Amino acid sequence: MAVSVVAGLVALMLAISGWARRRATFGAGAFVAAAFAAAVWCWSIAAFDRLDEPGRYPYPVVGLWLAAVSACVAAVFVMSRRAVLPRWSPPRWLVGVFVLESISIFVLEVTNPWHGLVGSKPGGELVFGIAYQVHTAYCIALVLASAIALATRASRADREQRSQIVVLQVLVVAIFVVEVGQLHLSQYIAVAGLAVLHRSVFGQGLNDVVPVDLGAAVDQMGDPVFFFDTRGRLVGLNASARRVVAVPGGSSVGVGDSVETVLGTTVPLAEHVETRVVLGSGASAREAVTRCSPLTDAQGRASGWMIMCRDVALASTHSSSADSVRHDPVTGVLTRGQLDQVLRRAVIAARDEAEPLSIALLDVDAFKAINDTYGHVAGDEVLREMAERVDRAAGAATVLGRFGGDEFVAVLAGRRASEAAEVAEAMRAAVSGTPMTLGDVSARVTVTIGVAQHDGGSVADLLRAADRAMYGAKRAGRDRVGTARPSA
Repeated sequence: MAVSVVAGLVALMLAISGWARRRATFGAGAFVAAAFAAAVWCWSIAAFDRLDEPGRYPYPVVGLWLAAVSACVAAVFVMSRRAVLPRWSPPRWLVGVFVLESISIFVLEVTNPWHGLVGSKPGGELVFGIAYQVHTAYCIALVLASAIALATRASRADREQRSQIVVLQVLVVAIFVVEVGQLHLSQYIAVAGLAVLHRSVFGQGLNDVVPVDLGAAVDQMGDPVFFFDTRGRLVGLNASARRVVAVPGGSSVGVGDSVETVLGTTVPLAEHVETRVVLGSGASAREAVTRCSPLTDAQGRASGWMIMCRDVALASTHSSSADSVRHDPVTGVLTRGQLDQVLRRAVIAARDEAEPLSIALLDVDAFKAINDTYGHVAGDEVLREMAERVDRAAGAATVLGRFGGDEFVAVLAGRRASEAAEVAEAMRAAVSGTPMTLGDVSARVTVTIGVAQHDGGSVADLLRAADRAMYGAKRAGRDRVGTARPSA
């Protein structure tokens, strides 16, 4: 009995915690209902153990017991459905069924001495009545529906999401056991499951996080991606790869083709080895650099290789050994000429591949005053340090070039304006967060940044939009990020 009381207290604490977080978490109500029902479930069992005596059967306590199990089953069913359909809410009629069933089984149990519909003991042996059988069938139906829903979600969940779903599955099994097997340990399993589930619901958004279809995400990538088995035979490729590859004669590549057939040259299946290849033919041919990554199965055994191809013009901007790329002698970033080429290619790629593209135009605040106060040598040092900080904050996927004077442009391929603004904010904070040393003194240097997303226009249109956003941010007080409004 003491264990049931303690388990009920734990369940009540979980319900109170969930209730306190209900405004910030979608679906908290179902968890709170399940936890509170589990508390009543545990306490009714404790009360039954104390009050059940020959000739004195505690019908109200048993009624609470059955109603609590019914409510817990219904709440777990709702959480299971939300695991498959994020942000799903039960219709009002279904909520009415849940409430009506719990109330009905409680009333029928309390009044059972008059009608015997829940059960009776002719000859001292318990015989379940039609009301109890209907109640059991109802609970089992909800449990089976929950199990099917969870199995559906688990089949397409990643490892982290699957661990959350397993907790729900254990909870479902525990409730199934109590209804079918009549084992009095299941309420403890249910409370333990709810305790673990608390983190999934309130910390990881189990009820409203939409699972990502990783296969679809790879298929939508702008870079060609190929998958080969351990023997170098093609087993799959994404949409971008299908558009650019063809074997001699114009026929499409197929599953089972070798690396040489697909990519037109020998590509070593090994990490950290880059190979230049030509994808496609004729006017649509493009030179790319391959990057190979190993694939493993669930047991960690090698299962194949993934080869991603990156356009040489974009890949070379991140390679210090690329002879064709000229860097600004002061800052080490791309020169204006190289920046213009990258921008043109990025705009063309954004149009052809229907991929998002954004840029960030950076301007050093009060740079003339820095030159006048500390001298041009110190000014160059400011630009060099600023470029290094911005480059580190922007990440390897961002191309940075000097636009002219104290203005710089960051090319953020694959980023929408909202995402680019977040990167720009990180760049701004990296510059202003720590003072720069200028000779014997330290000075706080800030930048103002304008962000714009490509909307189908030219490179000049994109730069003008970023320039307007940047000057708007300067008028608002400098040391901030401004984002261009989408054109009508």
